[in-house]
Amino acid sequence: MDIDSNSHRRRRWLGALSTMIALLHLNVAMPFAVSSADSHADLPVLDGGRFVETAVARFHFLEAGQGPPIVLLPGGTLWSYTYRDIIGALATGHTVYAVDLPGSGFTTLHDADFGYDVRAMTEALRQFMSAVGIARASVLAHSLSGSVAVDFAARYPSQVDQLVLISPLVLDTELNVNMQLMRTPVLGELATRVMTEDIYVAGLRDAYARPEELTRDLADTYWIPQSHDENRTAMWKQPRNLDLSQVQWEASTIRARTLILWGEQDRVINPSQAPQLAHLIPTSTLRMLAGAGHNAHEDDPVAVATELTGFLSSAC
Repeated sequence: MDIDSNSHRRRRWLGALSTMIALLHLNVAMPFAVSSADSHADLPVLDGGRFVETAVARFHFLEAGQGPPIVLLPGGTLWSYTYRDIIGALATGHTVYAVDLPGSGFTTLHDADFGYDVRAMTEALRQFMSAVGIARASVLAHSLSGSVAVDFAARYPSQVDQLVLISPLVLDTELNVNMQLMRTPVLGELATRVMTEDIYVAGLRDAYARPEELTRDLADTYWIPQSHDENRTAMWKQPRNLDLSQVQWEASTIRARTLILWGEQDRVINPSQAPQLAHLIPTSTLRMLAGAGHNAHEDDPVAVATELTGFLSSAC
């Protein structure tokens, strides 16, 4: 990632933050177009969409296919819809569970004091797997959820068959400007409190190699759950409670076969981290994807699906 690109995003966020502070100072009410997090009237109709109750949350997930289970974890501020273009390929040989973890999509918490730290997120994942009857599965995770998948694989190796990490946040290195903002006390809460769809979409656009892929319809689909209060809280609380030094150490203990996929044009998490992470996980294979950005599975779903099906079938 070049210096000019970092400077541009920093100026944009500082400008947006200045606007947010001014709005609060003037006591301007920001209109929110979507109902509260406990309402699902705005849930898009998707084939296979289901809910399951656990002690920690009512999980929303998509299920498709038949065969050995694979659990898909969306990245931060996304939800299970992000995997729409690769679920079909995976479902030819697996039972696919694309699940919204706490703080994402249409999953709703039962615990108002949920911490959003890696340990809490991992335990939530365990409860989901138990609720749908999965004793052992392959796990695929993108971006911020990479930290959850690594912690899960390190702490519960008997429950992980194979591991796939797409542009994961695992290494304890300098974070991008957006993450730094979320981790800053007061400012993170302020930014999420006054966030509008336009501000959200401006940040999300960086996740694509070709920003025009983020159409208005797609942006609306991602914004609907992200406008819920519970998910806004997770936007700052999960990054702030993330101990990457622990996650990086755990990565070195993983023994499950691991595939790392990284878009060469990733502008969210620097792809220069990829070789270091691959070296850290001794059982890993690294594939760099030309022409793909941070959301590689959306930028080039055919290439990602090909890598995934080849990797998963090679262990059979």
